[in-house]
Amino acid sequence: MPPPPKVQPPHKLELSTNSLRNPAIASSDDSIHYEIVTRFWHPHITKINRCDFENLRVDTVAEIERLPGREARVRFGGEKEDWITASQFVRFDED
Repeated sequence: MPPPPKVQPPHKLELSTNSLRNPAIASSDDSIHYEIVTRFWHPHITKINRCDFENLRVDTVAEIERLPGREARVRFGGEKEDWITASQFVRFDED
C-alpha cells in the first residue's frame, strides 16, 4: 500500500499597499497575487481580482457592493452568479 500523499504547504500572503482603497495581497514571489479595487466610476462596488502574470489574465474572484441605506451584498464567481446579503454570508451561530 503506497503512503498517503503529502499535504501541500500553506501559502504565506503579504499585504502590500500604497493606497487604503486599493491594496494588494501577494506571495513573496508574486505567484499568487490579488488586488482589491474600488474604481471611482463604481464607488459602491469593491472587486477582488486574482492576477495571473504568466498568462496576462485578471479574473474577478468576488465583488462587494455597499449602497447607502442598504445591507451590503457579496457575489463570488463573476457576473453570472447571484448576490447574497452580508448577513447570509457571515452568520453568527451561538453554538
